[in-house]
Amino acid sequence: MIGFSARSRFFAVPLVVLVGLFAGVSGRLSAQAVPAPRGATPVGPEVVVPRGRTAAQDAARGMGRSVTNEQIAEAIRRSGLTPEQIRTRLQQSGHDSTLADPFFRATIPSPNTEVAPSLVVAMQELGLLTSTDSTAQADSTRPTISRSQVFGKSVFGAQPRAFETLTGGPVDPGYRLGVADVVQIVVTGDLEFNSTMEIRRDGTIVWPVVGQIPLAGLTLDAARSLVKQRAMRVYSQIGRGSTQLDMTLARVRSNLVYVIGEVERPSAYQVNALSTVFYALARAGGPKEGGTFRNIEVRRAGEVVQRIDLYEYLVRGDSKNDIRMESGDIVFVPPAGIRVTIDGPVRRPGIFELKPGERFSDLADFAGGLLANASATRIQVDRILPPLQRKPGHERVLFDVSNTGPSPAADTLKLLDNDIVHVFEVGPLRRNRVRIVGQVYEPGEYEWKNDMTLGDLLNRAQGGMPWALLDRVKVTRSIVHSGRGEQYSVDARDSVGARFPLLEFDEIEVLDGRTLFPAGTVTIDGAVNRPGERPYVERQSLRDLVDLAGGFREDAQFVEVARPRLGADFSDTTAYIVRFAVTPSTFSSDGEASRFIIQRGDMVTVRVSPGFRKMPSVILTGLFEYPGLYALQRDNETLREVVGRARLLPIASPSTFRLLRGGRVVPINLQRALAGDKENNIVMLQDDELIVGADPQTVTVSGAVERQVIVPYHAGWKLSDYLAVAGGRKAGADDTPVVIEDASGGITRASRHYRFFSDNPEISSGSRLTVLDPPASSGGGGETLTRVLQITSAMVSLILAYVAATK
Repeated sequence: MIGFSARSRFFAVPLVVLVGLFAGVSGRLSAQAVPAPRGATPVGPEVVVPRGRTAAQDAARGMGRSVTNEQIAEAIRRSGLTPEQIRTRLQQSGHDSTLADPFFRATIPSPNTEVAPSLVVAMQELGLLTSTDSTAQADSTRPTISRSQVFGKSVFGAQPRAFETLTGGPVDPGYRLGVADVVQIVVTGDLEFNSTMEIRRDGTIVWPVVGQIPLAGLTLDAARSLVKQRAMRVYSQIGRGSTQLDMTLARVRSNLVYVIGEVERPSAYQVNALSTVFYALARAGGPKEGGTFRNIEVRRAGEVVQRIDLYEYLVRGDSKNDIRMESGDIVFVPPAGIRVTIDGPVRRPGIFELKPGERFSDLADFAGGLLANASATRIQVDRILPPLQRKPGHERVLFDVSNTGPSPAADTLKLLDNDIVHVFEVGPLRRNRVRIVGQVYEPGEYEWKNDMTLGDLLNRAQGGMPWALLDRVKVTRSIVHSGRGEQYSVDARDSVGARFPLLEFDEIEVLDGRTLFPAGTVTIDGAVNRPGERPYVERQSLRDLVDLAGGFREDAQFVEVARPRLGADFSDTTAYIVRFAVTPSTFSSDGEASRFIIQRGDMVTVRVSPGFRKMPSVILTGLFEYPGLYALQRDNETLREVVGRARLLPIASPSTFRLLRGGRVVPINLQRALAGDKENNIVMLQDDELIVGADPQTVTVSGAVERQVIVPYHAGWKLSDYLAVAGGRKAGADDTPVVIEDASGGITRASRHYRFFSDNPEISSGSRLTVLDPPASSGGGGETLTRVLQITSAMVSLILAYVAATK
């Protein structure tokens, strides 16, 4: 029992280890083999949204944009405006003048610096921040606008700055002063005075000594005269001699105006007193798609003081109705009236609004007029009938309207809301034309005239080319109202054919004789410098054909001409053979070959002399006493014999060489070849190349090793020795093969087999050792195999220990 217990204790720990190893392997294999259940939600780290967004970024995010503090600062720098100018513009636009102050500092505010949300909106209204400065996102709450847009919508939907009135220049004399305007009074001459005064709520300014002066409601010119008149009561020098008084507008007041109705952003707006109705509309984003552009009302003190037709400005550039706004003014945009769409070949296709009484001619003017390719015969109207005219299944109509004559019906056509007017293009058909193609000098389309003949057209096309077949000119003509055609073959060489009458739309083709009657070919092959197939030409002799083929090669012996049999009677003969000796007399200028005329289809073969041998040669380079080109003295001359003629230098290493045949390495042993070994002393062939160098006394180690090194050669060292100098194999490359390339180009492969058995050959000088990279792992199979081998090794150790314990 004691022995059994000891033995049990002996096995206890190894068994626990084995169970743990098997559990690890089985668990790993199970994890690889069992897929995740379909639809399972993967468990991952919680994603935390970073905080610290600035107020400006929150405001921009609410507008559907992403704007950074750096972009705002860059926009301010790009504008070229001073901080004071930006503050003034912000105040004139009705915003807090200190909104942009954090961006005037040398350091850009950090992401945690709070900025007023209205800054982004204010920057955009000033024109300093555009949509290109941010990443705009599409607003899915707005209806999609078709390609045919509402006319004028894009103008007032742009930046309001386009309609902003400049406040830095002079103000016109007709400007009407009001409360909060600041005037500057300057007196020069014998009396010096300079002061700015703001018009108070009661409409007056207070000039010490002079007293109160009522200016509100007066024009700038009238106010200047009144101030001068009051000042002269106190200062008698003013207006006399060199003492003069002048009054200018130092700062323009802000007015609160209201833009309501069918506009994009109805609201109250702070605008400077120089601003006009157009600027207020632009601040509000312009009329909506459903808002009018033709009947905008400006209401002041309960009355309509101006009606504005934006088409006067958009179509004719007339802005006379664009009046200045007063504080409390209301700009009211009613719903649109009659809206009509026009498309087709017009200069501005789109959706236009018509006033009562306006017709198609007015619509065409708004669209910029018809293009040159517009059809003048008719227009087409697609209309939804008014409710009182509708019947079941008859709610829409399509009708054509004449647009020709001195009083076209289209000009007086009354258009209804939602009509679609389509203008047609002219048709593609071109009249009074004929076309000539083929072998003439100037092919193409020509004007057809009455009594035009084929000869007239050929003359206008500059006649036929040398290979044109004018005896069979093809004239194709359409048969009216049939959809078919007819063709005439006309001989244009004689006067009768030249007078052949042409009709409108005739198609004339002049054929090419080279393709209709091909010349055929002749073939020359064999011992000539440029063999191949050539076009047949008449009166060409055999000597001419050989000359065109570059002449004979030096190995030519005789010429054989095979001529096909062309007879119509039956015969088993397919060709006639004629032979000519390659001699100077045969191919002289009056020789037999010069008199033999080549015919279409002849096959000429120049036969090679069977005893002719071109002298073969090889190239020896490197460490030879006489390197260079060597002629082979006989067919079976060997490598040793050729090297003996070139003689190796004393420093040459027979182990460092390359023997190339056809660009590829021939793996032999040069030392054994020079010693007379028949297996390595091979026969040299034409264009072989032998390169012999010095002994490098190094070994290169590369690939999947820790260091790529060049190691000095040590006689007797084996593969493992050089790998050890390179730091050993990389992780994962323990069992990968090693490619060994010796100095002569020979390649061997050393392999390892599961770490127990391996090839470890001795390495020669000049060798290159490359440890191959391990194959790509697919799902951890290599790691699993390693664990299995570990288990197997542990089991073997356990069995050996058990055997030892039982002895």
